[in-house]
Amino acid sequence: MLKLSSKPAGGRKGLRAYLLAGLTVSALALGAGSAFAESLTDAITLAYANNPTLQRARAQQRSTDETYVQARSGLGPTLSAGASVDYSDVPTGVAGRSSTGLNLSANQTLFASGGLSSGVKAAEADVNAGREDLRAVEAQVLSDVISVYTAVRRDQEALRIGEENYNVLKRQLDETKARFEAGELTRTDVAQSEARLAASSASLAQARAQLDSSRAQYVAIVGQTPTALDPVPGLPNLPVTFDAALDRAEANNPSLSAAKWAEAAA
Repeated sequence: MLKLSSKPAGGRKGLRAYLLAGLTVSALALGAGSAFAESLTDAITLAYANNPTLQRARAQQRSTDETYVQARSGLGPTLSAGASVDYSDVPTGVAGRSSTGLNLSANQTLFASGGLSSGVKAAEADVNAGREDLRAVEAQVLSDVISVYTAVRRDQEALRIGEENYNVLKRQLDETKARFEAGELTRTDVAQSEARLAASSASLAQARAQLDSSRAQYVAIVGQTPTALDPVPGLPNLPVTFDAALDRAEANNPSLSAAKWAEAAA
């Protein structure tokens, strides 16, 4: 199972629970490195493990986590040590004299008018806000994977239909030419059939270009080339009404939660 980034234990439902349920793959499959993603779950799993945008957000969150440790360190003692060596040379020929000094001091703040404790609370709020921002990035990556996955399937189907249409029009053109040579049709009929085939050829080239573009986006987001992708499964546990969806968003939306934590930090 993929190890998700660290988050607070309480209140992490919704997207986090869905990802945990949908992104599970066997350790054997991950160790072997699957050659191609065949399902939407595989694509999401690979993107969650390898997407550079998500990796950068995780690294940024690890940096934010350190600010809490730094704020906590202000509550502890401060130790300092020093050493000095002095030497004096007397010009009358008397041997010079040297002295060595060592010092060690420890300081402990006993009262800071609440400044240190407030700094710790603010740092903790900043960490929680960063974690919610990370959830927002995860949600965006999840949305991007679903979008590009469905786009590749759409463009593959469009290309298949375009190729079938081109082959049909090509057979019609061959038949039209044969009938023209037999005297059943005019040259105008042949020209019209050629025009339809040319238009189909242009549409086919456009469909290939669109599929190449969607495949490139798939590689950028998921990390590997798509092949024969499985149909998209239905989304589980969808709210049945608008009010239910709004209530769920107010409770779980990461951007809203991040703003609340940022307010607490301020």
